[in-house]
Amino acid sequence: MAEDEVAVEFPSEEDKVTGWRMDVLVQAGYDHDAALRLAVERTVDLHRACDLLARAGSVELALRILL
Repeated sequence: MAEDEVAVEFPSEEDKVTGWRMDVLVQAGYDHDAALRLAVERTVDLHRACDLLARAGSVELALRILL
């Protein structure tokens, strides 16, 4: 690579999926930190997480159940 060239890294497929999962969880009502915790945990079903938050009404309770 020449001195004036800049290396550009593109997100991996896993990073894209994590970002998408975070978007879904934030739209469902999770705060950024909780959404990140759930997004990286692939065993957590997104539909279940969204439904649970709607029913439980508490991010803390939903996290205790899901994780």
